[in-house]
Amino acid sequence: MNLLTWPQLVLFSFGVGYFTRHFDLITFTRDFVEALPDTAHKSLLMLCLLGICLVFLAIVIPLERIAEFEHGSSLDYHHHSSAREQLKRRGSF
Repeated sequence: MNLLTWPQLVLFSFGVGYFTRHFDLITFTRDFVEALPDTAHKSLLMLCLLGICLVFLAIVIPLERIAEFEHGSSLDYHHHSSAREQLKRRGSF
């Protein structure tokens, strides 16, 4: 399944590059990590980042599977009708 078309991919990559440069994220991150003292702070930071990544993966992977299941079950639903047909069936039209 192709998520992004070429124009969307170009716009997305431009946006990521623009925000990275505009907010100077790479330099800020490098300066932040270098400014930490050589004590337990760096290991604590790495453990926190690892924990955040694991929690993110624990949430995203099940949500993606649920969405895929729901998409598949919606294709099996054969009672697609327009709003006009539903109103006629209820006698409201």
